[in-house]
Amino acid sequence: MRKVRDVTKLRKELESGRNGDGKIYPDERVKWAAKHPGSELYKSLEWDDKKLGHQARVERVRQYIQIYMVNIKGDRETVVLRAEFNDGGGYRDLGQVMARQDLKTMLEGDVMQELGRLRHKYRDMTKFNLIWDAIDKTQDRFFKRSA
Repeated sequence: MRKVRDVTKLRKELESGRNGDGKIYPDERVKWAAKHPGSELYKSLEWDDKKLGHQARVERVRQYIQIYMVNIKGDRETVVLRAEFNDGGGYRDLGQVMARQDLKTMLEGDVMQELGRLRHKYRDMTKFNLIWDAIDKTQDRFFKRSA
């Protein structure tokens, strides 16, 4: 994945692709980028089909792991720790993560960050205020304990 240099410009290019139904369709944005090689979107995408083919296969394997590496109840058996993601990631067995305090603490931090993102993303949906309050209280306790 290439690095985005100008996030504001990229966001505008993505936003300008909204159709009459208010949606942004990724396929249409890719086609647009192909016709606009000076755009930030073009520069941020991989256009070498050999590299992209490998990246697409890696992404498909990620999907397979998430879909098929489950127990009989359908619960995931593997997890990626964000702290390890830049080192190539890799999926760890959830049981092994839970058995090691250092890995478990990393996973708990990931959960807290994910809950924070979810809360921020849907903060205007007041129907969920009880949930948002519970997330806030849990994060307060977690981060005080971690400090």
